[in-house]
Amino acid sequence: MSVMTRFLLHNLLPALVAGAVAWSAIQAGIHLLGIHRGKLRLCLLFAPLLKSTLVLLGAAVVLPWPQEVFQSWHQQAVPTRTVLPLFLLLTGAVLAARALLAIRSRRLALDEAVAPAGATLRLVAALDRVMAGYRRNREAVAACWEGMPALERPRLLVTDRPHHSPLIVTQGEPTIVFPRSLVGALEDAELQGALGHELAHLSLRQPLGCYTSEWVRALVAVNPLAGLMASHMRREEEKACDDLAVAITGHPDVYAGMLLKSYRFAAAHRWLLAGRLQFVPQLLGVGARPMLAERVERLLGEPEDASAAALERLWFVLLWIGVVAVFFRG
Repeated sequence: MSVMTRFLLHNLLPALVAGAVAWSAIQAGIHLLGIHRGKLRLCLLFAPLLKSTLVLLGAAVVLPWPQEVFQSWHQQAVPTRTVLPLFLLLTGAVLAARALLAIRSRRLALDEAVAPAGATLRLVAALDRVMAGYRRNREAVAACWEGMPALERPRLLVTDRPHHSPLIVTQGEPTIVFPRSLVGALEDAELQGALGHELAHLSLRQPLGCYTSEWVRALVAVNPLAGLMASHMRREEEKACDDLAVAITGHPDVYAGMLLKSYRFAAAHRWLLAGRLQFVPQLLGVGARPMLAERVERLLGEPEDASAAALERLWFVLLWIGVVAVFFRG
């Protein structure tokens, strides 16, 4: 049997099985235990990709039981010392290519963007209120997003180019780019919600950790499971940003109305530049159907009390312990 055949049958195939099993188990746990907070769900959903990657590298078994079946499969895998150097080289090439594409997206996003003036000065006042709300509502923000790094005020620009929603450029100096025509379509409180969402995307990327789907999308070329996960992870990321924006602004109903108006605005612009700005976080996410109903329904549900939030965090910790005990042994 050739090395490539061994890799496909005893590294790649088990990696897909391990990731699919872990993904299904974690999704079931999330729904059964009622873990709704976007940040917590994001952290849990990174475990299947980690498990899948370890199996792909020949460093772990699919499951610790039944031992005879999965140990035999694992013993025939191409060893880690052979797979790891190639994996690192390919991952480096993928990350380099993504960095170049991100630079291109940044240039496209900032092209012809200018500082607010005239009617768009409302944006500056709205960002002032958002930053003040972030400082004033630290307790609510911390409850939503423990360990969130301190946010600095980003640069604010407006553009006449047909961007379908506000977006934040995180490469280089953090910059929010807002379509000029959307400014007039939103009330002042709604502008604050949109800016709060973009700040949430910025916080996700301040350290690149388990709160962003960026790592998942970066691994698509080296682990096929990442391609299946990337879209779902992005959806969870958008919901996590919704949670943080509402914690900052304190008005979920106004925020939900802003999403509806922004969706109508995006539909009218036909997503002209969406595909070319895939490396720039955007208010409605990437794709023509941004699960709007689900996001609005979450926002307008009953507010969560402190005891429910504490119980949710407890379930999160217990589920993480269970995931480690089941999927990261052997």
